Amino acid sequence: MNTLLSDNGFTNSVIVCEGGERRQDSVRQGLERLGDCDLVVVHDGARPFITSELLDRGISMASLTGAATAAVPVKDTIKESDEEGVVVRTIPRDRLWSVQTPQIFRTSLLRKAHSLVQDIVTDDASMVEAIGHPVKLFFGSYSNIKITTPEDLAIADAIMNRRANTSLRSGIGFDVHPLVQGRALVLGGITIPFEKGLAGHSDGDGLIHAVIDAILGAAALGDIGTHFPPGDDRYKGVASGKLLHITLELLRSNRWRVTFVDATILAERPIPEAPHGQHTRVARRHITTDRRLRKRQGDNNRRFGIYRAR
Repeated sequence: MNTLLSDNGFTNSVIVCEGGERRQDSVRQGLERLGDCDLVVVHDGARPFITSELLDRGISMASLTGAATAAVPVKDTIKESDEEGVVVRTIPRDRLWSVQTPQIFRTSLLRKAHSLVQDIVTDDASMVEAIGHPVKLFFGSYSNIKITTPEDLAIADAIMNRRANTSLRSGIGFDVHPLVQGRALVLGGITIPFEKGLAGHSDGDGLIHAVIDAILGAAALGDIGTHFPPGDDRYKGVASGKLLHITLELLRSNRWRVTFVDATILAERPIPEAPHGQHTRVARRHITTDRRLRKRQGDNNRRFGIYRAR
């Protein structure tokens, strides 16, 4: 759990506490660890498709009423049966709602409900209702499903694929460095034996520089020159892999991740083979993607140093 939090930039903002025997016991454990705050949000971990817009609607409603829960109108016909499974009555659905989370409350109100209600309940709204406080419904989302059965996993997979297709971004990075004497040739964090290296304020790693530019551009977070100015002495001679690490941390803090990198290097002459096949691991020490592709292309008739395209 701590690794998961750290990888997603939550190390300093999340307190992990043990759950209880019942659902309401787990919430109570969290309330006891919670500091002073006006509102508390309770959300099911089995509902992974919450959105910021949904949360904003709930916070706005709870700020006015003191208690609010996400819900969606029931779409199916609902029937009540007896113990033998025989229909007793059909319930009009025009006022029926399927309740979800998040459920949001004034913190003092929810703490009071937990101190007074001992009966087993299925959600916190029921506890607040039991002490006589009205709970306001706000429109949730039909995509805000609760994953409880194997069939739910198939629905969740469809929602994930749809969201991935609508939130996928691509970026293009391009970097140019001349070859000069007296510098090591570094590409993708790998030092390649060669009589010349790439000029630059840092280690001149044009491969990583262009990847950084592509990442920042795709996430609309500026460019490499904005974050690592060439006149800043902090980055003089620095390994570009460190710059990539900083960039990836920035990316994670903005809820993005890299899924694919396609890199092409254009050079004055073919890049020498790195020992032990290291060229196939270029930048892998710095960046993890679902798929990787590295290309090399030489042009012996032009003298342009090294270009890097992303």
